[in-house]
Amino acid sequence: LDAIFREYRFEFMWEPTGRFSALNRRGRFLDFLEENHPDFESLDVDSKPWLHTQPILFPIPQAAYENNKALEQNPHYPSF
Repeated sequence: LDAIFREYRFEFMWEPTGRFSALNRRGRFLDFLEENHPDFESLDVDSKPWLHTQPILFPIPQAAYENNKALEQNPHYPSF
């Protein structure tokens, strides 16, 4: 799998969301960043609890909530 994820760096070079999604689905995104991002420490991932969810979840946009009031905000983000 490590070889495949390294290959993703080249295949999805111009599609950052594709690379993120593949790594995120397998719970390897932070490991990948730590191994390949020279300034990983400066990212301060420990202060960002949403980066430690599996899979990593981002906030649901306010506009999506306005279109569907049944949505609930993802963990670690303020409610609508």
